[in-house]
Amino acid sequence: MKFMFGKRWLSIFAILLLTLSNCSPTIGYALENMSESTSSSVISSAEETVSKSETTTEMSQSSEEIVEMKQAEENTETNRSDAPSSSQDLADNSAESVQKILHYEDEYVTADLNAYFGNGVENFSVTLPRMKNSGKWDAEREYVNQLSQYLVNQNLQPADVQQIEISDSQIVKEGYKPRLTVNFKTSLGLRGGLVTKENLRLVSTNTDGSLVFHDAEFHFDTTGTLIGLTYEGILGKDIHVVMVKPLAEKTTVTLGQYVQMQLDGYVLEEEEGQTASKVPLNARLKVKIFRSDASGIFTILSPIDSFREEKTFDVLSTWKPSFNLLGIESEKFDIVKMNYRQAHQSKTDSLMYFNGEFPVASFHQESGEEESNVLEIYLQNRMLEGTGMILGLRTRMLGYRSSSGFRSVTNATVSNSSVDQAPITQSKRIDYLGDGGNNPDTSVDDRIGTDTHELYRMYLDMTGTKEPFDTLIVVDRSTSMTDPMNSVDTQARYLAVYEALNGTAGRQGLLSKLVGFHPENQVAIVGFQGYPGYPSGDQDSTVIANWGRSTSVALSNIQPPYNNGTNYTAGLRTAGVVLDQNQSSRKKVMIFISDGVPTFAFVNGVRYGNGTISGNNPYYTRDWTLNYFNSWIGKYPKLPIYTLGISSEFGNSDNLSANPYVLNHMSSQTGGFYSHVADSQALERTLQKIVDDTKLSLVSINDQLSQYVSYYAEQPDVKVVQTNRQTGQVTTLYQNGAVTSQGVGILQSVTHTAVNASDSTGKVDLNFVDNFKIDDTYTYTISYNVKVTDRAYEEKKISGYNAHGDSGTDYTGNSTSSGQAGFRSNKVASLTYIRNEQPYEKEYDHPVVQVDTRQFTLQKSDSKETNLLLENVCFELRLSDKKTVFASGETDSRGNITFTDLRRAKTYYLYETKAKDGYTLPENPWTVDVAVDGTITIRDQLGYTVSKSGEQYRVVNHKLYQLPSTGGYGPAVYILLGVMVITLASYLFYEKRKQIA
Repeated sequence: MKFMFGKRWLSIFAILLLTLSNCSPTIGYALENMSESTSSSVISSAEETVSKSETTTEMSQSSEEIVEMKQAEENTETNRSDAPSSSQDLADNSAESVQKILHYEDEYVTADLNAYFGNGVENFSVTLPRMKNSGKWDAEREYVNQLSQYLVNQNLQPADVQQIEISDSQIVKEGYKPRLTVNFKTSLGLRGGLVTKENLRLVSTNTDGSLVFHDAEFHFDTTGTLIGLTYEGILGKDIHVVMVKPLAEKTTVTLGQYVQMQLDGYVLEEEEGQTASKVPLNARLKVKIFRSDASGIFTILSPIDSFREEKTFDVLSTWKPSFNLLGIESEKFDIVKMNYRQAHQSKTDSLMYFNGEFPVASFHQESGEEESNVLEIYLQNRMLEGTGMILGLRTRMLGYRSSSGFRSVTNATVSNSSVDQAPITQSKRIDYLGDGGNNPDTSVDDRIGTDTHELYRMYLDMTGTKEPFDTLIVVDRSTSMTDPMNSVDTQARYLAVYEALNGTAGRQGLLSKLVGFHPENQVAIVGFQGYPGYPSGDQDSTVIANWGRSTSVALSNIQPPYNNGTNYTAGLRTAGVVLDQNQSSRKKVMIFISDGVPTFAFVNGVRYGNGTISGNNPYYTRDWTLNYFNSWIGKYPKLPIYTLGISSEFGNSDNLSANPYVLNHMSSQTGGFYSHVADSQALERTLQKIVDDTKLSLVSINDQLSQYVSYYAEQPDVKVVQTNRQTGQVTTLYQNGAVTSQGVGILQSVTHTAVNASDSTGKVDLNFVDNFKIDDTYTYTISYNVKVTDRAYEEKKISGYNAHGDSGTDYTGNSTSSGQAGFRSNKVASLTYIRNEQPYEKEYDHPVVQVDTRQFTLQKSDSKETNLLLENVCFELRLSDKKTVFASGETDSRGNITFTDLRRAKTYYLYETKAKDGYTLPENPWTVDVAVDGTITIRDQLGYTVSKSGEQYRVVNHKLYQLPSTGGYGPAVYILLGVMVITLASYLFYEKRKQIA
């Protein structure tokens, strides 16, 4: 029994050895970590037993079988080296893409797509959308607008565009460049000229919205008709065939002998004798000229049947959704009126002002209707040499004024900051939220344990200034100024003006406010009237006060003479003389005050009119005054004029004698404003508003983020504050996603817009209310949170930081930006404001951000001789999917390898891909965990933590005889030992049976 017990243990031990030879890598690795003494004793015991056994014929046969088993094992390992290394690889192999040519055909096109596809993909489609039945009309219009602006940089413009839709384009395997051939069964329908290879372009759209121009092959038949195309490249949802022609944009368009129009520079004009191409998506502008040869005075109220249609110009078009008419003039005719009708609209608008922004519609509509936008211009023969009717004649091109009376910031050209000398102070600063400090403007860093290592807070601020300016006040001294303001406020109008200028007890006057606003400010005053007894008009105006800093004016100089009419042109003439005397570089402002319409006017130096509001005199004097002003203002293109209509009756548009049409025109053409003043209090408020209007107007603060940071949408904590520079008092204007009650009347909106572009992730815009005035009293600041992007980590790993922070870009207590290496937080950040009626843009400095990464060093040594360091051992550090290689390398002569740029809160897997000759190769990886706080923990294949020696994590390698591994001798040794033990047991059992027998 004792012997049989020993035999059983020998059998069990042999079976165990055979099992271990085929066990999983994990068990194998467990054996590697067994104590050397235990392993040695087991092996020594087995060897001792074998040595005591006698060699038999059966053992010889077993030895031969062992050799065969070893050879089979080697063959198996060789085959394994060519097979996928994991079950995932097997899955990928089974789903490998295949190259196919897919075909599509319908009544309009045939198409072939040669590309690599996933298994099971059998079809795709190519279609020519019929836009009149498509709901994508607006999107196509926007696309063509973007395309046309891109072509402008190449001095080209679209002649026509045709969309080709591609469905199921995502079936193409990523990483392969497909080849698409499309043949057209019918004409592609390109209009706008002769189609040639030279004037065709093929355009697709990137995922970030940018345009890609392809080097396509265009196919023509023998008649020169386009019948197909072929290209290789991006396969998006659609492509566009674009026919181009040389750019022919116009800023000045001369229409025969009739008129000359000043445009915004993006209206296209066909060559002389040609007609604007009837391209579906293009907006055509047709100009119709109407004329009347009849004598007499025509106005905007004259019926159109008094005119005949003389000529139509059909040579203008635009790809934009609107065009801007900056001005219009005629050398031969008086411009009486203008009408405008947008294409596909039934309403025709009669224009009060002969400039502005006009919306346009495309020639072709979804309904299939085709029509042009129409501008009608009504002319009559010149009445008097040097004059012109209504607004148009000899109008100087003063730059764009919108029809609302204020200059358009959206459509005006924004000047570069280097041109403007306004001493605005602005700064952009940054605060790193992962430094453990407590930022006062966000709660994202208040909670203990919150991960903030990727978060920053941006600050953009600005402070305005008080600029010096000189004011010319032009006051009506006609007899009607002695009338009361209204039936309740019986104070005479001239007295109300006098008190408003000088002030009263306890109330500061306008003159005092103007000179007190800035120590350099000066004021001058001109009075005007119309003496019937002096037909030459030389007594119709006077200089009441020359330039100076006086805070009062004598009542006698404001009081009107008896029996006087109103001559605006006399006041303008003398105002021009006074303006010319002021040679300072300070801004000039004019305030024009009157209580009625003009009843006299100068024409070619001669005064016309009878001084009354009876009969047709108001019509004549109005038109003469308008044309005098249009010529006069050309000398002072930067002079804002504020006009005041004094009296309760002034402002009745139905009564020509009380219609402030001329005053409205004077202000709207110069960037000022007209105000109807019915009482003394309204006069006071209006004059104060004029003082405020001389300040800078703040429009917006815009921050376009770079590709390295993104708006932290989880908790942006956007905040806008106003800080009093003297008291330090802080007022919150925007918080918790809304304008506060204190911010109403200051802020219009705060928005974030995501952008899918290669160089930007989005933008943040702070928009102030229209015409919001600023000075040096307050500083305005917007702040919000951002987060560094994956792109920042990727570029840091590949090429390092690419910028240094500008000076002064650190928030109080922060030190990560100014002069530090990093990535710029913004692509561009700018402040837009209006000074002297001209929009300007100033750019902010650039802060930088960094990525907070970690690194570790691994040291590889022999398992027994720890001082034997192993070089040339290859490793791959892979991402969490265990496929994507994050970094790779091999150990140096000291057995060290270092991995850098590891991100916090990430898990990596470290694979040994090549062992040193004579050493085992672990099949499973080490796990590398980087905690939120940056702590690195490395665990081995059994989950045990790898110890750290100094700055290095040490791992050991076993020689091949110590641990079986792919391609080593280990399995053969175990197999041989197991077979030998079985043979010995069999022999002993055989001998025992013989003894029993």
